[in-house]
Amino acid sequence: MKKIFSLVLFAGLICSGFAAEFVFPGWKCTDEAKLTAALDNAKGTWEKTVVMILQRINSEKVATYEALCTQIDAVIDTADFGSEAARESMRVTYKKQFPLCRGEYIAEAWAFCLKNPTSYDFYYYRSHAATLKFTDTQVYNAVLSCLLSYNYSAKETLGAVNQLLDKAVLADVTTQKADLQKLNRKFSPKLIADKAAWEPVVAAIRTAIETY
Repeated sequence: MKKIFSLVLFAGLICSGFAAEFVFPGWKCTDEAKLTAALDNAKGTWEKTVVMILQRINSEKVATYEALCTQIDAVIDTADFGSEAARESMRVTYKKQFPLCRGEYIAEAWAFCLKNPTSYDFYYYRSHAATLKFTDTQVYNAVLSCLLSYNYSAKETLGAVNQLLDKAVLADVTTQKADLQKLNRKFSPKLIADKAAWEPVVAAIRTAIETY
């Protein structure tokens, strides 16, 4: 339940992409009128809590990751996520998502990721490898593990596959063909449900396999 809930809400929505009638004010919005309007138009718990956390950040300036987490906790504790398991799942995800999307406390948030591993860690490997001084081998192994273990959007998956191909060369990975075959087995069935979205992903994987 925890994994499914997190992935449904965040796959493809790392830092944007809300319902059409909901105008997201931005991760660093300080315009209270925009935040209020966004909250008024928010429909689901996720939309509401994201804006409420932004309002708290705007009204109560903090300077540490720990303080940011306290602000997140205060909002999460009052929201209705349907179950305690869902609440705790979102608590962990928000403590990773807000630093990532606001571009702050990255090192501290990554330390939190290490203690609380989830599918969202994928985005740190994708966007902050240089900041966190990951080696090419670390990125390759982590992104591959995430792709095999979790489900992301076709667009995100294609970007990750291309990243894997680059890192495999830089890290001189010797298992790349076998790894790509595993990915091919996982993603090829998705062509049945949505060929247009997943065909570029599968094509990239199969083309790379053919080079061996």
